[in-house]
Amino acid sequence: MALGLTAALLAGCGDDKDTAKEPPNTPSTPKPSANGLDGTWKAINKGPITGLTIAGAKVTTTGRLACPGTITAKTITLSCANKEGRTKGTLQPKPGDATKLAIHWKGEAWGGAIDAFSRAS
Repeated sequence: MALGLTAALLAGCGDDKDTAKEPPNTPSTPKPSANGLDGTWKAINKGPITGLTIAGAKVTTTGRLACPGTITAKTITLSCANKEGRTKGTLQPKPGDATKLAIHWKGEAWGGAIDAFSRAS
């Protein structure tokens, strides 16, 4: 009986406002990815890609070459066929400056195109 009385008393303690608190209304911020490149990037050179959005292992380009793709380690692979010579490349953040990024695209023996970006967000 004592156990039932204790349970009844504990169930009636407090008021609903205390037990049903809602979490504070804070804006959610994206968690940085392991590669630290998540966000929106704006091209600083003229080329078929005017923007780049990175979210984890997914990437999307904008401009004449608007295309989805993936990132694995420091390699970017675009999923669409293109004549721009930009299918697979290496991401190279500027050392000491997290606001700059270059993509060195694989190409002919002399090398492929290089696109440069500045962090927009």
